[in-house]
Amino acid sequence: MSWASRIIEDIELRPFWRDLGANELSSRVEALLNHQKANWPLLREGTQNLSQVVTRRIPLGRFEILAQFNPQRLTSAAAPVDRESVRNRPCFLCAENLPPEEKGLAYGEAFVILPNPAPILDRHLSIVHRQHIEQAIADHFEVMLDLAKDLSPAYFVLYNGPQCGASAPDHLHFQACTREGLLIERHLEAIETDPGLSVHRHEVVTTTEIELLALEDYHLSVLIYRGSHRKMLAGWFYETLKILADLTGKQPEPLINVVVCAGDRSGHIFSKDRGWTVYLFPRAQHRPSCYYAEGEDKLMVSPGALDLVGCLVVPVEEHFRKVGPEVARQIFSEVTLGEPLFSHLVRKLKERTLGLLAEA
Repeated sequence: MSWASRIIEDIELRPFWRDLGANELSSRVEALLNHQKANWPLLREGTQNLSQVVTRRIPLGRFEILAQFNPQRLTSAAAPVDRESVRNRPCFLCAENLPPEEKGLAYGEAFVILPNPAPILDRHLSIVHRQHIEQAIADHFEVMLDLAKDLSPAYFVLYNGPQCGASAPDHLHFQACTREGLLIERHLEAIETDPGLSVHRHEVVTTTEIELLALEDYHLSVLIYRGSHRKMLAGWFYETLKILADLTGKQPEPLINVVVCAGDRSGHIFSKDRGWTVYLFPRAQHRPSCYYAEGEDKLMVSPGALDLVGCLVVPVEEHFRKVGPEVARQIFSEVTLGEPLFSHLVRKLKERTLGLLAEA
């Protein structure tokens, strides 16, 4: 099947559209999900399974994350992503290899929004490029910004690098989920409103158009960008990637996960005052040592963006029972960029700011 035959038109969605007068993307996505659950048994089963997953709160200092036992994510967590394995299997994101019942919404000329049949969070979507091109953020970060804006404020959008959780590193795609699962957003709100917390925000770049900050003493390394100026936000993002690639020697793209949301959690859509928030997670490696361990020490945990924002997915029940605060901290410390490279990255960004001011 071609992408043309995969695209579902609004007339077909009408019976599943709760508000027939609405034409916002989030309303059309809701209708798509309702249509697909009615017509695609695999998605219906996956959604039902999500309602039955077991979660456990994991305290990390003053904050909590969730560990999620989700057996339907085993295929993704165990997926071999080396070049030979990827080359020798059919691409499951190409139109001709999707299940016959799967349909999606056109997003611009290049992308299609599809339901994810093995969801981690509610209303889990895959946004797939129509061409079979490699997973790479270069020249496509702006698409993430546009998606987050168009889906605001209900959804956040994520990108997993080809060696950082993407089970299809050969096919460009993003994902989106409803914002309730974005626990790091709640953590940031608490950090900014409670001066008594041990975690603090560290200003890296502050201009009239953009704010870039890091979190000190948080359980992982993360850079946070805020602003409503699309071009400037993208410029600083790409500048960070360039510095990070030079620091780590990972060319052309450093190891990263990215999460973008727009507006705010209170229900306000994107505006000049409530613009984008971007979470950039610089990575040290793809998988933690426990993933490769044998016997009692083995834990099937392969972190991507959703794990880093607060939902640590464990598809094996025995392994799920072993995940506690110490294990979670160890996993995050191994897969995200540690000291001194993260501090070096922050210094380089500050130096770049001073250089730009001097040129002005």
